[in-house]
Amino acid sequence: MKPPGKFLPDELADIHAIRAVFAGTADEHQQRRAVKCIVNEICGTYDLTFDPESDRQSAFNEGRRYVGRTLV
Repeated sequence: MKPPGKFLPDELADIHAIRAVFAGTADEHQQRRAVKCIVNEICGTYDLTFDPESDRQSAFNEGRRYVGRTLV
């Protein structure tokens, strides 16, 4: 799971897809790509949320995961 503040997707195409969704101009492929990126990469829906170094980070990660699970 990415640390707080490091939410940008790894691929530029994902960023463009998310922007297109928010602008209302995304085609089907961009919509699927954006949702996949948000759920899997940004929210870390299927990642382990526990951080052995910080309870606060674990809680933060669980909050991100909750958003992804809500979207799913």
